[in-house]
Amino acid sequence: MGKTKHYQSLKTGLSTTWRLLRKKRDRREFLYTYFDSKMASNRKNSVLFVDGGANLGQGFKWFSSFFNSPNVVFHLFEPNPNCQIILNGLIAETSKRIKLFDTGISTFDGEVKFYGLSENEGGALSEGGSIKSDHNSGWYKASEEDAITVKVIDFDRYLREQKQVFDKIVVKMDIEGAEIDVLEKLIETGAIEYISVLYVEFHSQFQTEPQRSETRNREENIVRKLKQHGVKVRIWH
Repeated sequence: MGKTKHYQSLKTGLSTTWRLLRKKRDRREFLYTYFDSKMASNRKNSVLFVDGGANLGQGFKWFSSFFNSPNVVFHLFEPNPNCQIILNGLIAETSKRIKLFDTGISTFDGEVKFYGLSENEGGALSEGGSIKSDHNSGWYKASEEDAITVKVIDFDRYLREQKQVFDKIVVKMDIEGAEIDVLEKLIETGAIEYISVLYVEFHSQFQTEPQRSETRNREENIVRKLKQHGVKVRIWH
């Protein structure tokens, strides 16, 4: 077989493998969401679904189609001001009970820099915007000059307040690298036990070494401790 044909064969094989892996992953995520949502179908329980990192509502559209009982309330967190108009429009189109927070999730209340919105890094509506400048170091160097200032809240405090209102709390956390600090604090304080199900996307794969390995070790330690605390952990993509 010539080099060109060999390359084409290898490329086709890798493409097929990727599609199969994606299909398997999609099936797994579907099953996770389907069975987890059955917990919310008991209308005697008040359920809060927290969408951390709502962006343009992609995750909300997916999860709200499963967690669709009238006893479920959605809280959407998105610090990127460019996304607010679209999210408000999405809320206006649905009859679901939703509250939109124009803040990010963090370990404290305050203001921070928000990176990744320049044209070189994804643009104004980028899915990769983050309060961590190095969260995507494997792809680009975040621009300090183009960073904007956004508000963040102490997620530990927020969870403690919501637990006084809701019987069950489900969290989807896709906050572009900030999940490490947030989850480590929740584990340290014990507030992690207020979360029944956690859908989390980790981001070490987008970093460069040696930071990638250091972050991955923290991620693995977090998952191990989450399970020890009885939290259902769903690794999301």
